[in-house]
Amino acid sequence: MIVIGGKKWYADGTKGEMNMTKRMLSLLTALLMLLAVIPVSAGAEEYTLPMEEGKNQIVFYWDAEDADLENCDMWIWFPNADGRGYLFNPCEYGAKVVL
Repeated sequence: MIVIGGKKWYADGTKGEMNMTKRMLSLLTALLMLLAVIPVSAGAEEYTLPMEEGKNQIVFYWDAEDADLENCDMWIWFPNADGRGYLFNPCEYGAKVVL
């Protein structure tokens, strides 16, 4: 930028005016850059279980795009106990079971 007679002149020969197309393109670019840093699942809360002191927690992840989580569970048997089904919960990866 060069100032001549109180007017600003830029390297491209303009006086600094920006046409409407350039303004809209600049605004759209800034908006897209802002949206790129916001996580997609910002409002979704992922399923968790409270951690009990002295206990471990196991998480099984399953990635299947066509899975029907309403009719799907994981059957698990613990030593000296009857088995039971544990429901899958949606997560970033796909689905998970937390034990």
